[in-house]
Amino acid sequence: MVTDETSTAESSQLTDGDARQRLALGVQWVFPETDGKRVTWLRGTPQIVGRDSSCETALTGEEVSRRHAELRRTGPLCLVRDLGSKNGVFVNGQQVASAAFSAGDVLRVGEWVGVAVQAAMDERMEIGELGPGLLGGVALGRVVAHARSAAGSLLPVTLLGETGTGKERVAHAVHEWSGREGPLLAVNCASYTEGLAAAQLFGHRKGAFTGAENSSLGHIRSAEGGTLFLDEIAELPQCVQAQLLRVIEQGEVLPVGETKVVRVNVRFMCAAQLPLATLVAENRFRADLRARLEGVRLELPPLRERRSDIPLLSERFLRQYAGDSPPALDARLVEALCMRTWPLNVRELDLLMRRLLALFPDEPAFKLTKVLPLLDAPLAAAASEAPKARRKRPIDESQRELLDAALGRCNGNLTRAAAEVGITRAKAYRLLGAKKTD
Repeated sequence: MVTDETSTAESSQLTDGDARQRLALGVQWVFPETDGKRVTWLRGTPQIVGRDSSCETALTGEEVSRRHAELRRTGPLCLVRDLGSKNGVFVNGQQVASAAFSAGDVLRVGEWVGVAVQAAMDERMEIGELGPGLLGGVALGRVVAHARSAAGSLLPVTLLGETGTGKERVAHAVHEWSGREGPLLAVNCASYTEGLAAAQLFGHRKGAFTGAENSSLGHIRSAEGGTLFLDEIAELPQCVQAQLLRVIEQGEVLPVGETKVVRVNVRFMCAAQLPLATLVAENRFRADLRARLEGVRLELPPLRERRSDIPLLSERFLRQYAGDSPPALDARLVEALCMRTWPLNVRELDLLMRRLLALFPDEPAFKLTKVLPLLDAPLAAAASEAPKARRKRPIDESQRELLDAALGRCNGNLTRAAAEVGITRAKAYRLLGAKKTD
């Protein structure tokens, strides 16, 4: 069974790799319309974009010339050429007369922003609701399709991805699609204390250890009939990993202090930022437990690989926090947002939108020139039309800002705040220590 499950995951990745070889390149126009339905596929013949209805891709707007730019593919090169437009053509924030570009690059034509994407021409390109709580386009859509297919099985699911990529949201969606009648219980393994991890996970009887004044079902039995989602599985103590392996293999749990096992019906899902194979190689994770948990392995793309999704996500966050009449976004600001590397992914974009609303509560529109002093280096580079290479913001600086905000929401509870940000408690202490020495 283990071999079959592992082979399924590997063959799925091979299939995806074969598909990537057949992908075409196009420019997906994602602002001011954020649904991504307008795509200019690059061909050997010129594809004209502009305001005139005769253009292959019509882009309306006062800043768009009638025949604004030409896009075409010449052998391996993808080229854009300004056709004498009034307001210019920009690639990654830099005005160009003619330039080559590739997947992931950001183009601006008048008030329109586009992202160069690779996809099959028959793929679903729309950007929108992919499932409960899931918002995105083709990159995330590929993962969600696999998740939905696997939801009805009993296979354990492992979600891999950087912090803030939405692993728990995918877990909720898989649980909902599974049709399991029990609850979804999400637990961050970083919140387990070394001495009490077994009791917290497997339950315990009253008096099993000092301080056990009452019996507890534990997290596994609390998810009976449903799904247990173990986030940050790499933080689970190795002594507990062996016990968890038995639960998955035998479908029974032995609470701390008990002598009789209890049958359980639980579907297991877990999440990690690093591949479990890497954790095994570093002697941080049991190989046999990895084999059991990776029935289905789903890798969530970071936000920097989902640039087409950024305008819609930004608008949704603004609407979520500002109501039905949120501030509008300026094309240059959207261009800059799409160019960021986003070390903390969607969680960081969420925080940035809330920051802008807090600092500019009465602004009808967020323009790059207005908010630039409050934004960091990558955005400033985009505003000055700098080349694509930019200084990256240290990850710790962004994580510390998120931790500060989470501490406020969690009334100073460091364990809860660290779990919300998606870091270990030890990392939280280190970030706070660095703050004191700044």
